[in-house]
Amino acid sequence: MGLYLKSNKDKLKKGILLLGLCILAYTCNKGDDNSPPPPQKYTISIITSEGGNVNTSGGEFIENSSVSIVATPEQGYEFSGWTGTSLTGNSITIKVISNQTITANFKRSKYTLTIDTVGSGEVSQQVVNSARETTEYESGKTIRLSATPQSDFLFYDWEYINNNQSDNSYENPIEIIMDQSKVVTATFEEKLPLINQDNTDKNNTVGKWKIRKKRPSSQRAPSARAVDCEIDDIIFRSDYSFTIITQTQTITGQYTIDSETSISLYQGETNIGMLTDIILTENFISFNIELTGVCNEQIEADKDPTYDEATDPNAPTNTGSSTIASKPCTIETELTSDNVSQTISLGDSIQNILIAVTVGSTCTETLSVSSSNLPEGISVSLDNNQITISGTPLSNSVGTFDYDIMLSVASPTIIVTGTITVENNTTTETNPNQGGGGTDTSGTNTSTTTSGTTARNCKLEFTFTTTDGSMKFGETISRDARYFATGIRYTDNPGSDSENCKSDLEFFQSVQVDVNALPPGVFGDWDPVTQTIYVFGTPEYSPISTHNVLMTVSYGSQSITHSFTLTVETTTSTTSSDTFSAETYTINVTASNASDYNLSGADRNGNVTGNDPSVTINVGDTINFNVDASGHPFYLKTVQGTGTSDLISGVTNNGATNGTVSWTPTAAGTYYYQCSLHNGMYGTITVN
Repeated sequence: MGLYLKSNKDKLKKGILLLGLCILAYTCNKGDDNSPPPPQKYTISIITSEGGNVNTSGGEFIENSSVSIVATPEQGYEFSGWTGTSLTGNSITIKVISNQTITANFKRSKYTLTIDTVGSGEVSQQVVNSARETTEYESGKTIRLSATPQSDFLFYDWEYINNNQSDNSYENPIEIIMDQSKVVTATFEEKLPLINQDNTDKNNTVGKWKIRKKRPSSQRAPSARAVDCEIDDIIFRSDYSFTIITQTQTITGQYTIDSETSISLYQGETNIGMLTDIILTENFISFNIELTGVCNEQIEADKDPTYDEATDPNAPTNTGSSTIASKPCTIETELTSDNVSQTISLGDSIQNILIAVTVGSTCTETLSVSSSNLPEGISVSLDNNQITISGTPLSNSVGTFDYDIMLSVASPTIIVTGTITVENNTTTETNPNQGGGGTDTSGTNTSTTTSGTTARNCKLEFTFTTTDGSMKFGETISRDARYFATGIRYTDNPGSDSENCKSDLEFFQSVQVDVNALPPGVFGDWDPVTQTIYVFGTPEYSPISTHNVLMTVSYGSQSITHSFTLTVETTTSTTSSDTFSAETYTINVTASNASDYNLSGADRNGNVTGNDPSVTINVGDTINFNVDASGHPFYLKTVQGTGTSDLISGVTNNGATNGTVSWTPTAAGTYYYQCSLHNGMYGTITVN
């Protein structure tokens, strides 16, 4: 019995234990079913436009978490804002509450280009690889700057800032890349004479000149036979000694200034070379140097600001050398008549032009004088160191003459320039005529003439007037033919002759008569005996076939006018069997270097192409040169050579670097097109 009870107790304990375990297991299972759900997650997508990057590419983020996004632009770009969020600034923090796409936007930076100038000149800007903005340029754009100096100035250099460092360039034009805002300064320097005219002791060539090393494209073409002198430096001293330092040798000697653009080099009495076509500014010099039997080269050089002649160990004055050159022979002129330029009527003598000449004491040769482009009938003479220009222009000398007077003693030469304008004589005296018909166009201005105690109002009026007409080219109409004639009288206001109104020869000799706008070769004549104005002559070729001739008669405050149309018709030439026919030709002009112009077009002989070709046209033809040659002013001249003298009159836009230079020649001869800065850039124009 006892054992039975114990067994049952054990079984009971085991049952209770089993029940407890079951309850526990149930309780645990019930607790798991009531636990909170897992956290929500969202996707954040980050996109970047061209020109920058961000610190994160996005991904999945737990709800309500924070994400920091930073946008960083690349060089030449700037951050412009976000798309997909209202937040601003390149660094933002967003709270994750949903799926979201955010774009970082970038744009090209814009930089300001500021152009300054020193001296007289202009700078043009051209965008090479994009359209130009109004005031700014986008980052990375290439800008071409072209400097154009004004007359008597020369482009010297550019100065600009790159990465906070100042750079210089002598290139023109120049191209710059806009990777930051920039200030560019173009410096222009005034051209200087080799020796100042008002102070002959001021030798502007003195100094040490460091030769610019040329690029291959700037060197002369092989056809010019220019041999590199390999010069590094050239020194001109105030004692007229020089030193040339080349890559292989040093050359010393003496120099003389021969003219406004040339220098001769000597060793003792031997001439070893010359510098020609010299262009000089305060800090720049260019020239062509020819060393006899050695080389021939076009050179550009800059003045060395550190050079001091007093400490130059090679200067003869510092070495005690006895080979110092004496001061060169000089010529000075002084205009004593103050009329070097004047305008006269055909048939009148010019006022004598007097020029006093002083020859330096070191000159050993005889002074000589010559002239060019004086009107026919005008001559120049030299007597006792005084130049006299005098004479009366001949009938074929109507026009404007820009003349040169050359004075020479051995090699030194001075040129005196002036202008003589010869106009058709409209006030010479001639013969009677008959009426040419037409309408009376008398003026209404009056004056008062007194006789005794009676005063009457008198006036000028035409008795008859010339009508419109024509003349043929090369054919003569004499004055006696009375083809073009106009009569005048002086009468009282009512219209009838009056003894109180002057009608004597003395009065008509005091009347002023002018005839203007006549064709070349046609003249106006006033005859006070018959009180008649005549038009007569032999028309020369004129590109304007119709001329509105104006006759003006003046006495005191009174003036009357009459106009008529005179047409010059073409006819068979007196010197050729061909019918006269003027043509128009167009030639394009470019320049890729400082050695040659390149022409492309046509002339009387056919096609015109290549470097500095000759051009042939006829009198009366019109030739248009379409010039696109920055830095190379294109001039039409009567004499070959640099500078702006000896220009052809009547040329439109002469000296342009960009535009059309137009000319209609009126006289046969040999002329030239010439770059005013580079002597080798020229060609001939033959006018038949």
